[in-house]
Amino acid sequence: MNLSWIAAVLAPRDIASHPYVPDDAPADSQEPIRLANLILGTGSGKSSYSLRLLQQTMRNDTVRDAVPKLASLIREPSDDLARTGAYTLVLCSAAAELDDYETCFATIDYVIDGLDKVSADSELVRGALLQQKALRLRDAGLPHLPTLRSAAEATDRVDPDRCTPFAPGPNSTKGYREIIETAKENLRAASGSLISIDDIAGPDGEALVELRETGSRLQAEIVRRSISMRASEYASFVRQMYKDDFGQRGRVLGGSRTADLFASALSLELSGHGNVYAARRELALLRLVQRERDEADVADALRLLRHSTAKDELTIALRTLVDAGPLAALARDAQQILHSRTAPHLLRVVELQVLRAAADVLSSEDSRRGFDATMAALAAGGPQDLPGKWQLPVLRRSVAWAAAAALGNVCQQTTAAAEMLLAEAVNAPEDDQTFDEELRRAVALLDWTSIDAETRQRWEEEALSLLADRLPGTMELVALRCGQRAPRSSHDSPIELLVDDLNAALVQKRRPEVSEKALAPLIQELGRIRAEAADGQHSFGGVDVAAVAAAVLIASDDTSLWQELTEFLLDPAVSADDTALAFDRLSGADIALPEKVADAFAKGIRQRILNTAFFGFHADMVVFPAALRFASVHGLISEADTYTFTARLLGEPDASSRREGARTVAMLARRRHTEGLLPLVLPFTRDENAPVRATAAAALVQLAQYPSQWQSLILDELHEIVKQDGTLVARTLLNELEQTPSPAIKNSLLPYRLLSILDHPANSVRRRATKVLGDALSSHP
Repeated sequence: MNLSWIAAVLAPRDIASHPYVPDDAPADSQEPIRLANLILGTGSGKSSYSLRLLQQTMRNDTVRDAVPKLASLIREPSDDLARTGAYTLVLCSAAAELDDYETCFATIDYVIDGLDKVSADSELVRGALLQQKALRLRDAGLPHLPTLRSAAEATDRVDPDRCTPFAPGPNSTKGYREIIETAKENLRAASGSLISIDDIAGPDGEALVELRETGSRLQAEIVRRSISMRASEYASFVRQMYKDDFGQRGRVLGGSRTADLFASALSLELSGHGNVYAARRELALLRLVQRERDEADVADALRLLRHSTAKDELTIALRTLVDAGPLAALARDAQQILHSRTAPHLLRVVELQVLRAAADVLSSEDSRRGFDATMAALAAGGPQDLPGKWQLPVLRRSVAWAAAAALGNVCQQTTAAAEMLLAEAVNAPEDDQTFDEELRRAVALLDWTSIDAETRQRWEEEALSLLADRLPGTMELVALRCGQRAPRSSHDSPIELLVDDLNAALVQKRRPEVSEKALAPLIQELGRIRAEAADGQHSFGGVDVAAVAAAVLIASDDTSLWQELTEFLLDPAVSADDTALAFDRLSGADIALPEKVADAFAKGIRQRILNTAFFGFHADMVVFPAALRFASVHGLISEADTYTFTARLLGEPDASSRREGARTVAMLARRRHTEGLLPLVLPFTRDENAPVRATAAAALVQLAQYPSQWQSLILDELHEIVKQDGTLVARTLLNELEQTPSPAIKNSLLPYRLLSILDHPANSVRRRATKVLGDALSSHP
């Protein structure tokens, strides 16, 4: 065997040349050098068909076609099993990108069966292949420890003095024995890195402890090399950011270069090292934060986050893709899951996260496949723990609940999903708030109009009557979906009961009757919060009492709360987070402030707008936007102040500030049209942040209703906005249009300019658009 092939994979720096092999070099001795260069990402010049095929497995646009070709090539008769083993390691890395673990296992077993049982050369190849198989078994949710131990045993049997000598690379200072020892250390470290604390608790714990400690002691060359390559790429990323950010005012030499961590991650993949999970995550994040949004690259970034078991980072990425696109990338990764990972042991929480997010852009057939696979996973006990991690069973199971609900809505299986969730509710444990919260989130995803009458009745009769105390959050939601009053729980506070009464009156479209006794706890709570705020104490969570007080004043004939609420809202010590929703409710309601209340706000509201010292999670706001909207709508500040403060919000680099500025414009447009609003908000329909774009689009919907010299421009802009990727802008536009009074819609051309939304890739957007625009168009003369 020519062990330089295996060394090119496990210790490529000792085989590679820098940076290219001369094109006229002899192929038989130089091909391992070209492979090492390829793995290090330094290029390989002209090469044979087989190496070109290996190179194609490392590219997103060719990997799917290259994998079966390389698998077939490996099964052809070969006079050098070291070369075959090296090709197999590369194949497994590429096949795993496609979630094709069967190809990995079948090819590894085939090559191992061809190795002899006595030579040191064969043991090195065997150890590398078994280590690779252990990593892929772990990725696939299958037992990997027996294979891992076999890999370590094979590696330990390798004696460099008995191995066939080979020529080191032209830049290496090592002899072949040292190179083999480096490869052995890399494999030993890789074996130890795949053993978790939970693994040690098993029956073979003592042997695994020794193997884990041995791996930890070794300062493996593969780890040092990966760290060095990552540091170099991060430095490149920072340099490029500097060019982009500081080079706008003058010429900066050098073209744009995208930093990438593929080579450092690939080295860990090929050696089967556990650090590859972190490397996959870093590679995914680096690709996502850079400006390129190529569909294939974004889909691969999702796959990398799944394979790195980075569920938190995946949650953020999925939310961003659903809101802002590219939706095609989301569908692409979901289809890969449906093609290769539907078996219960393969369908982990990260795959279920993707299926839930992608349900809206999948076909009915694909969503049905996903639904059936999700239900099978639940029947098998729910998704497994991710490799090396532990999570509460209810948190793992709840991801499957949500996926089943979302997928069921698309493939007409909503009733089946509702029945499954009802069974979970009936068997819910006592006093488990986490269970209640997770089940509520899943139930909220159900399309209740698609659930059959019998299942709805069972929810109403069984669940609402039996589970109000055990699952109060879930049952409150179910009651609202069924058009009933939320069941009273023994845990409800007086203020929560008041909220229930207000909600019931709202559903029944009547003015609530609020007694003095019901208001007393509310007034007491407002006073308590003010007293604690005066002492510098602020808490978060619970019922927003100021918002409840505002709702009482808006919905009922009671005016006794005005004094307490006014003092509360103007108190400079009270956190803005405790007052924001109340201000916004008073801004959006069609009410007139009592004269004394208006006078009090007129004296103190400007100071409240400028006081953001206690703005909680949004401490960087330059002004308090909810107070600004309230003051502007009710004429408590001058028009000049309104424009000045709104412009400050829109001019901030922070996306939350820009969104609040756009919300302010939308609110003003709803309440009183002003020509000067358009120049403020128009640039933000192209903002880099999807929530900012969506809020700016909502403002344009309001401005489009008013005849003006700019109406045609606004309609043209909305016509372009609906073509943007993602669902957030489309959903926001439809919400705004649905809430707009019908005479305003009837007298505008707005619905016609939004017709392209009927072809949106998201199922829910198309359905909503058909309803909203259909009604609007039918009412148009």
